[in-house]
Amino acid sequence: MNAGGVILCGGESTRMGRPKATLPFGSECMLQRVVRLVATVADPIVVVTAPGQTLPRLPESVAVAEDAVRGRGPLQGLAAGLAAFPDHVELVYATATDVPFLKPAWISTLVALAPGNDLVIPYLNGHYQPLAAVYRRAPALAAIQTLLRDDRLRPVFLTEILATRTVFADDLKDVDPEFSTLRNLNTPDEYRTALWEAGLAASEPETPSPRRVQVEFLGVPRRRAGVDRLEVEGTTLHGALLALARACPALVGPALSAEGAVQPAALVSLNGNRLTTEPSTPLADGDTLILLDLECGG
Repeated sequence: MNAGGVILCGGESTRMGRPKATLPFGSECMLQRVVRLVATVADPIVVVTAPGQTLPRLPESVAVAEDAVRGRGPLQGLAAGLAAFPDHVELVYATATDVPFLKPAWISTLVALAPGNDLVIPYLNGHYQPLAAVYRRAPALAAIQTLLRDDRLRPVFLTEILATRTVFADDLKDVDPEFSTLRNLNTPDEYRTALWEAGLAASEPETPSPRRVQVEFLGVPRRRAGVDRLEVEGTTLHGALLALARACPALVGPALSAEGAVQPAALVSLNGNRLTTEPSTPLADGDTLILLDLECGG
């Protein structure tokens, strides 16, 4: 029985500090590696990205779907990915992009358990693993859309709706004794350790010098900040907004999170000509960010 593969790579990578999809891993980058591994047992492949996200070169056969709604977790990404497959694709394996030690045999094992089930999901380490699971595309997409509509954003809720086969450690230890398929890389230290274990040299980019960025405030952010503008340093949008959150704690809550993410009620304009919330957006010296609320933004 064949299955497609969906790879979610639109997360903010806050703890890593840079997009995981483009992290070098030997002669390829992380996303390229995971696409290659999944493609050995799954076809077609869909990659789900955040709006405006930059991707490395991928095979022409790989489709890209944009998850246009931020802040709703993996269910939203799964919905975008499952909807992008052609109707003839019945089963889909779902994974994150930061699993360089994924074992293709893990996918084949779950697919073999799919007959009679709409969801084949591992349960290890006390948790369900929705981004290492197989979904029957049509019923899973309908169930996910229902959960999103009802604002029930935890993937575990799918086990209450779908015909589910729970897979335990004993069923998978022969194909992946260390369960490395579940091993996510979330921090620079975890990334460096993974490179070392894979026998690869660490590829740390040169640290760019901070850019001086002007941040102007409109509407609620101006009232909260108590000033018209501030200067901060950052090489990316996330870095500048994190510096802003630390420099002006009054903005945390209504406009920014403490981690430098833009709140749903706020907007950011880069140099007055485009709105963006993509954390990896590069900044240059002299750039101006305008932080405003939705009412000001129209």
